[in-house]
Amino acid sequence: MRSLTVHTKGSPVAILIMMPGLSDTLWMRECHCSCARFVTDIIYWEGTDGCTQSFAKNAGLYGERIGALHIVSPNKETADRVKSQLSVLQRSEISNPPTHGARLVTLILNDAELFEEWKRDIGTMASRIIDMRKKLYKLLTEELKTPGSWEHIVQQIGMFSFTGLGPGGCKAMVERGHIYLTGNGRISMAGLNSRNIGYVAASIDQAVRGSL
Repeated sequence: MRSLTVHTKGSPVAILIMMPGLSDTLWMRECHCSCARFVTDIIYWEGTDGCTQSFAKNAGLYGERIGALHIVSPNKETADRVKSQLSVLQRSEISNPPTHGARLVTLILNDAELFEEWKRDIGTMASRIIDMRKKLYKLLTEELKTPGSWEHIVQQIGMFSFTGLGPGGCKAMVERGHIYLTGNGRISMAGLNSRNIGYVAASIDQAVRGSL
């Protein structure tokens, strides 16, 4: 657990960063550069005192989950008091967290060659998902003429997307199309590829029309 002082919108604040298992070298490299700006921007615009981050997706560590809890205090003295309370809570809840995932991330981010490779991999992954979004949108709007607006498919970002399907359509997708998504229509865009995207688009079309 570390703290640092930064300026946000002209006012100095102390940021307490709790990242169990992560090394000092990782914290010094990453948080001063990007986390501090990210956290202060989020807290300024959202009007909150803290936020959390997960590093499961961007490092592929689903089985070794690691993340960070960020709390912004008005000064270092307050940050020290908050740190003391968080230390008590952390000790009573999880004591010593697993370090395997944190050490993997530390290794990647502190090795210049691995760091560049990781950034290229992230770019490849993101580009592929964006491409799948565009292809799905094109299939639904131009080829299948699926009723409704599908702009959200390309406007949303990330590994998941809300399809806009209702409970009935979602149920049909799962039980008849064998395409799995949550009951609120949230589906994994990372699961789409050139071999299955046509089938998924056709199934969405049929679910919307009530013919699946």
